[in-house]
Amino acid sequence: MRAVAGFALCLCAVIVMSASGCRRAPAPAADRSMPRQEVIVFAASSAVTGLGQLAAQFETEHKVRVLVSYGSSAALAQQIQNGAPADVFISADPAWAATLEGDGRVARRVDFLGNSLVLVVSATTADTVKRPEDLTSDAVKRLAIGDPASVPAGKFAKEALEALGLWDRVKAKVAPAMDARHALMYVERGEAEAGIVYATDAKNSRAVRVVAALDGSLKSPIRYTLVLVKRDGASAKAEECFDFLLSDEAMRGFEAAGFLRAPAPGK
Repeated sequence: MRAVAGFALCLCAVIVMSASGCRRAPAPAADRSMPRQEVIVFAASSAVTGLGQLAAQFETEHKVRVLVSYGSSAALAQQIQNGAPADVFISADPAWAATLEGDGRVARRVDFLGNSLVLVVSATTADTVKRPEDLTSDAVKRLAIGDPASVPAGKFAKEALEALGLWDRVKAKVAPAMDARHALMYVERGEAEAGIVYATDAKNSRAVRVVAALDGSLKSPIRYTLVLVKRDGASAKAEECFDFLLSDEAMRGFEAAGFLRAPAPGK
């Protein structure tokens, strides 16, 4: 079965497939009369900490392969717009889910997860950064955040820094990353003295240390949207996977990884 390399665009990020191995999502089978034996999930890179184990569980319990491609929400949504064969999409930016719905590519959608932002430094660094205001010091040469132009975590980071009156003083130091996980990697590898990342990513990294949590009032609520993609040859397994990810059991798994239940609209 031919791999969907053509849809890799800029998923030079991380194309990680389900916990059972690193596999690229295959194109739909030529014989469409036969039910498909896989569910293809496109997920924001920051969802990896909770989704990996749940995907493996769904595979085992439902006897179907779950193929997961991780990347930036923008890149993944654009691939779906271009015809990439995704069944389920987890977007860290509800706006991209709304865009797909406007294109007629959404069968169902719901906000289902929340997250928060933290300021991190390398686990081995000196205590030169203890609060957001310290980002203006000469000790910080580079500040890693997701690219504010396209990455939800970067948009939230910029919004919080603006609310603190710090953005204009630190924007020249910003090292924009292609997705939330890469922002974390810059700090882990010592390529940036500090970073603003999702709390879930920081929680699962031994290479960084959280020095401050950014007050949720400084930015818009962080919401992940779950989308059941409308596509030709949609399988019942895809809808089962969508429902499973919304179940209390799956929610407990996401919460164990540090995610929050999605804030109610308007909260």
